[in-house]
Amino acid sequence: MPYGDGRVLIATANSGLFLYDPVSDSYCNFATPADFFLIGGDINRGIKTSDGIFVFGSGRTGLIALDRDGNILWKINRNEDLQNDTVLGLLCDLNGNVWAALDDGVSLILTQSAFASYQSTGGMMGMVYDVLNEDGQTYIATNKGLYSIEENFITPVANVNGQTWYIERFNDDVLVGNNIATYRIDRGLARQDNLKSGSLSIRSVYLRDNEQHLLEGTYIGIRRYDRNPVTGHWDAADLIPGTDLARTIETDANYHIWYEHNNRGIRRLTLADNLTDVEEVKLFPELTDPANGRFTLFKINGRIAITDGDRFFTYDDIQDRIIPYDALNDVIGHVKGVHQATRGDGTSFWLAGNKELVQLDCSGSKYKIIREIPYSTFGFVSEDRSSVSYEPASGYTYLCLNNRIIRIDKPFPQKHTCGLSLLRVDYANSHGFGKSVGMPERLRTSRGCNNVRFTLRFPEFDNYGYVLQYRLLGLDDRWTTINSTELEQNFERLKYKRYRYQARVLNTSGEVIDEVDVPVRVCNYWYASTPMILIYLLLLAAVCVFIGRKSKQRHTEIITLKDKVDEARNEKEEIASMLKMKESELASMVVGGMATDAKKWEIFKQNFDRVEEHFFSTLSEKYPDLTASDLKFCALLRLNMSTKEIADALNLSTRGVESARYRLRKKFKLNQGDSLTAFIHSIK
Repeated sequence: MPYGDGRVLIATANSGLFLYDPVSDSYCNFATPADFFLIGGDINRGIKTSDGIFVFGSGRTGLIALDRDGNILWKINRNEDLQNDTVLGLLCDLNGNVWAALDDGVSLILTQSAFASYQSTGGMMGMVYDVLNEDGQTYIATNKGLYSIEENFITPVANVNGQTWYIERFNDDVLVGNNIATYRIDRGLARQDNLKSGSLSIRSVYLRDNEQHLLEGTYIGIRRYDRNPVTGHWDAADLIPGTDLARTIETDANYHIWYEHNNRGIRRLTLADNLTDVEEVKLFPELTDPANGRFTLFKINGRIAITDGDRFFTYDDIQDRIIPYDALNDVIGHVKGVHQATRGDGTSFWLAGNKELVQLDCSGSKYKIIREIPYSTFGFVSEDRSSVSYEPASGYTYLCLNNRIIRIDKPFPQKHTCGLSLLRVDYANSHGFGKSVGMPERLRTSRGCNNVRFTLRFPEFDNYGYVLQYRLLGLDDRWTTINSTELEQNFERLKYKRYRYQARVLNTSGEVIDEVDVPVRVCNYWYASTPMILIYLLLLAAVCVFIGRKSKQRHTEIITLKDKVDEARNEKEEIASMLKMKESELASMVVGGMATDAKKWEIFKQNFDRVEEHFFSTLSEKYPDLTASDLKFCALLRLNMSTKEIADALNLSTRGVESARYRLRKKFKLNQGDSLTAFIHSIK
């Protein structure tokens, strides 16, 4: 590779690096701190990036990058998330990032990334809660104690063991909050400062005397620190009376002290002028009822902010009550499980949620998202114990995770080497039949295809400051923000009309740097198209005219038919009247001695069959065990004759009629509640 000043850098498989000078036709060994990696490392690939960095790939130990002087810039192998240690190819892209073809897949090394990761081997650190750079050393507060990192070597700090919640610098003092006590760090050594209780948090505040103080949240209450005017160090005062476990502490513009208890909600107290006595303790029922869930306290732009994990609230000092914090809900309402907020550079704030880290610009009345960094960027989905720490001196932000620290730099100037484009559009009907169109300038779907999928292309791998948005005008005018894994947008069962699909990329300042704008027409089936609708209307008009004419003719026919119906009704009434007369005559025949005269019975039977057609034959067919007497009895019941009339006609006593009724009920198998007369009348 070209080394510069006319010389060439040569990498050997197992003998290290050499510099060749073509002028003198000589070469010499180029010794570097990376010789332990290069010599015997089976080096087989090497490139020089656009930034002048030399990157070497080995057959057994991964990748290493050196500057022009041979200093190690970074080293990556399987211990640092490289999926394989055998490098078969290297490539530098337009952004200076390195792509490595490995024996098992491809890796992208983001050399221009705003992120740097540190992870201890074997889970040595545990859950990290805070980070501080001090005198060239990096201190890490974890659930296993306090550690220091120097030249990538991690060592525990003596005397500080167990749960360590924070490490903070205040003027010349470095204080460490631990389960056992509060410690001070002096020239790399830790000494116990307060043995009465372990501490969970500490905050620099201004109280009613307009002087700076420290408020420390401990397991037994809140302790005030005052600055010693002689030594310049911070001295601990007594606990503030009436306080208890304080997980987080904040103050507002009226010098009220707000603190968060682990399971008793959020309280507000007011100190007297002596800064020792408590004038008032204010409890807000909505923030202290365990049924409302766990609340988290922080401060944004000098304003008290509270979240229950889903929504944000704030304190309204005019109404003296808790109200929704609309400025936050409108911008980051989609970020769930926010459990910490830390001031960043300028007027920005970092908020740690369960699944992402958000940097918020709070310089104006309307907040804006500067960066939204999903935890999936670093290979995991969720972390509800994550915390964030900002270091003003370096401008670094540290995302503290389980056994891992992510250092976040300020965003690099955006070079924007790749643009946003529409890769393809797929559309289909309800049966799944459709087609795919690649990068159309305008779209007209096939008829009946109202399920449309747009796929964007935005090949940016290393800058998480971009914001991607889309909308479908005609369906919803609002912009929807997406991330780099949501480049497909599906719209199902769209109405058949014209739309406009728009997508855009915004930088961290909210400026549009690229966009897509495609007119879309979703076409209905041919039989529901506009020309067909006109034809349908013409046909409908013709049908209406035809129906109108027919209706007049039908009206005349109906009048004629009505007259015929009236005639038929009159005839029916006459026939019914005649039937009643016949029934009356039949009844008279019965009374006239039909029961004892066989000839009269036959005449009665013939006449009865004319009035009640086939009555006897139907009855005999269905119930063949009926006797002649039974048939007579059934005929009299059919004529609605009373018990007394039946007794006279058949020359029976009333009891005999009842016995006959009982025999018939048994032969007809009637239930106790069934009417015998109704049954006889039901026979057709």
